[in-house]
Amino acid sequence: MAKLFLMMRNTADHGKSYWGQHHLDKNTKYISRDEIRFSMLEEGDNYFAKEKQVFKEFCRQINSAIEKYDRVFADATHVDFSSRIKLLNQINKSSLEEINIILLDTNLEECIRRNSNRKGREVVPENVIRDMYRRLTIPNINEPFDNIYIVHMGGDIDKISYKRSILKEEL
Repeated sequence: MAKLFLMMRNTADHGKSYWGQHHLDKNTKYISRDEIRFSMLEEGDNYFAKEKQVFKEFCRQINSAIEKYDRVFADATHVDFSSRIKLLNQINKSSLEEINIILLDTNLEECIRRNSNRKGREVVPENVIRDMYRRLTIPNINEPFDNIYIVHMGGDIDKISYKRSILKEEL
């Protein structure tokens, strides 16, 4: 039985990918929606040009990893309830021991600063960053997560446990 961790962010470029990739071991799989996206896009394509294929492949890779690894980190935005549920409805929950959230909590100014160091397609327009920051909803007890880990900029981690396994079956 695997543990799934949805890595969410309060906006673009707050260190989520870096954090996820530095918590890997041989029993952990890291899957990045952006890596999938950039592998599919061709020169001149809009960022969302192949969104349906990206989402389908993201879900396929998560389901495959759930069967092979103890922990699966699914790295995507997941800023609101509907985006989280859309993903969870595509996941094979029968092989999961837990469904968790990892929220890297970075202030808006730091996200904008980090984004300025990006190159090419990876640069996110500042208005998009501000919109994502504004739209963020932190998962609550009404969502089907066992634990929510909030990773603060200084490295401290808060854990909120719901252990609401019954909700997984309601998805």
